Amino acid sequence: MSKEQCKNFILKATTAVFVALLVFVAFRYAIPALFPFIIAFALAALIKPLTRLLCNKLHLNNRIVGSLLTATLYILILALLVLICALGYNFIQSLASRFKDDIVPAISNIFNDVIARLGEWSPQAVPFLNQIQDSLITLVGDRISSFSINSLGSIVSSLPQFLIGVLFMIITTFYLATDNGRLGRIIESRMSAERYDKLIQYKRNLGKTVFKFIKSYSIIFVITFAELCLGLFICGVPRFWLIALLIALFDILPVVGSGTILAPWGLINLLRGDIAQGVGLFVLWIAMSVIRQIIEPHIVGKQVGLHPLLTLMSMYVGLILFGAIGLIGLPLCLALFVSLEESGVITLFKKRDLLPIEKPEKKRKSPFKKRRK
Repeated sequence: MSKEQCKNFILKATTAVFVALLVFVAFRYAIPALFPFIIAFALAALIKPLTRLLCNKLHLNNRIVGSLLTATLYILILALLVLICALGYNFIQSLASRFKDDIVPAISNIFNDVIARLGEWSPQAVPFLNQIQDSLITLVGDRISSFSINSLGSIVSSLPQFLIGVLFMIITTFYLATDNGRLGRIIESRMSAERYDKLIQYKRNLGKTVFKFIKSYSIIFVITFAELCLGLFICGVPRFWLIALLIALFDILPVVGSGTILAPWGLINLLRGDIAQGVGLFVLWIAMSVIRQIIEPHIVGKQVGLHPLLTLMSMYVGLILFGAIGLIGLPLCLALFVSLEESGVITLFKKRDLLPIEKPEKKRKSPFKKRRK
C-alpha cells in the first residue's frame, strides 16, 4: 500500500468514526432535546406546498393561509388523539370490568377447588392455604395500587415539560409555515454557494427518504389492519374493525406493538373460560409478530433502497443503543447516507461496476433424437 492510499484509508476511517460518533451523540442527546422542533419542521414541510398552491391560485396572503392551515392541522391531530384516547379508555374499562366480574371469581374458584382437594388429604393444611390465598390477593391488590400511583405520579411530574414542549412545537410550526423564505435566505447569506448547494441536496434527499419511510410504514399499517380485521372476525369479536384500527395504531408505534393489547386480552379470555377466543387471540398475536418481523425489513428496505438484511441489522442495533427512537431513526440515517452516496453528494466509498451474473444456458434435448432402449 502506497503512502497516498494509506492517507486515503486513514481519512475515510476517521470520517466513518466521526460520522458514527456524531450519530450516537445526536440520537442520545440532541434528538430527544430537539424532538418538538423536529416534529414542527416535519409538519411545516407538509403545510408549505399547500400554502404555496393556495397563495398562487387564490392570490391570498401567505401568513393568513399558513396560519389557517397550521391551526386546522393541529385541530385534526387533537381530534385524532382524543378519538384514540376515548377508544383506548373504553377498551381498558371493559377489560377492567371483565377482570373484576369474571377473572377474580374464576381465580377464587380455582383456589377453592385446589384447597378442597388438598384438604381431603390433609385437613390441617386448609387454614394455612386460606391464609396464602388471602395474602396473594392482598399482594396483587397492593401491587396494582402501587403501580397505578407510581404511573400517575410519573405522568403528573412529566406533564409540565410535555406541555411546554407542545407549546414550543406549535409556535415553531406557525413560524415555519408562515415564513416566506426568509430563514432560507438568512442561511444562504452566511454560506458559500457550494456549501449551500450541498445543503439543498441534503434537504432534498432527506425529504425523499422520509417520504419513503412514511410510505413503507403506511403499507405495513394497512397490512396489519387487514390481518387484525380478518383475525378478530374469525374470533367472533364484535365491532372488530374498530378494535383492529386501535390495535393497528398501537402496533405501528416502536416497541409497543400489538402484544400490549392482544396478550392480556387473550389471557383474560382464557381465565374466563372462553378457550376458543383466548387461543385465537394468542395465535393472532404470534402470527402478526412473525409476519411483521418478516415484512418490515423487506418493505422498508425496498422503499428506501437498502438490503433487507442491512435494514434488519440497523433496526436491531438502533433499538439496543437508542431505544424506540433508534428503531426507526438508525435505518433512516443509513438510508439517507446511501441516498447521498448514490446521488454523488458524498463519496466515502468508491463504487465500481460489476459484470452481470451469467446464468448457465439449459441444454435442450432435440425432439428428433431417438431415445435409447
